[in-house]
Amino acid sequence: MLAQNQAAVASLASAKERGELFRERMDALIDLLTEPGATLREQVRAAACLTGVSHCCMMYQHRSADPAELRAALMEVALELADATPAHQPS
Repeated sequence: MLAQNQAAVASLASAKERGELFRERMDALIDLLTEPGATLREQVRAAACLTGVSHCCMMYQHRSADPAELRAALMEVALELADATPAHQPS
């Protein structure tokens, strides 16, 4: 996720510092993974899920023979880390 979006982040308006923009976007993603009023622990779990899955995606994309298998593994681990259940089971 991070490596693939470097060009997009680099081209953003220079009015905001990249670090500030990164935090805003991470906060938005964390909000999607947590309930309103989430505890600090729940927010940290969501952040760890996002960064961990992102890094694993980059690390294993060239090691996996089957992209679908990698996506399924990433989804399973992400749901475990986020302590969530999928809205629907992919067939």
